Amino acid sequence: MTEQDFDEEFLRERLHETTSGEAALRQLRRRYDLLRQEYDRLLERLERLERRLGLPPPEQPATPRGLQQAVTDPVLRLRDEYAQAARTIDTVLRGLERLADELEAPQPPPARPQAPTEAEPLRVQLEVRGGDFGRILDFQERLAAMEGVARVSISAIDHERATLIVELGP
Repeated sequence: MTEQDFDEEFLRERLHETTSGEAALRQLRRRYDLLRQEYDRLLERLERLERRLGLPPPEQPATPRGLQQAVTDPVLRLRDEYAQAARTIDTVLRGLERLADELEAPQPPPARPQAPTEAEPLRVQLEVRGGDFGRILDFQERLAAMEGVARVSISAIDHERATLIVELGP
C-alpha cells in the first residue's frame, strides 16, 4: 500500500467517522426533545384558552389504550425515524464517496467554445414588452434593416411580450 493509498484510506475512514450515525442520533434526539417541549407548550396554551372560553375538557376515548401499545407506539416511531436517518446518512456517504472518486480521476481539459460556422448563423433570442402587433412588426422591420442582421422572425407573441429570433450574418 503506497503512502497516497494510505492517506486516501485514512481520509475515507475519518469522513465515515465524522458522518457516523451517532451524530445523526444526537441530532434526532435534540430535535425530538425540542418538538416535545413545543408540543407541551402548545397543549398548555390550548388548555388555558379552553378554560378562558369555558369549554368543557375534551372527552377521554371510550376504550383506554393498553399499556403495551402506549409504550410501543413511540418506540416504533422512533425506530422508523432512526431508520430514515440511517438511509439518509447512507445516501450522503455514497454521494461523498462518488465525489471523492471523481476528484481522484484525471480531469479532461475544458472544451473550447466553437465559433459558429458560415453554414450556421449566430441566433439570438430577444424578448420585448408590448402586445401591440403593429408596433412589434415595425420593430421587427427596423431590426432586419440593421447592418449585420440576416433575418428576424417572431417566434412567440402574447398580450404582454413578444419573442423574436435574430439571426446575425455577414
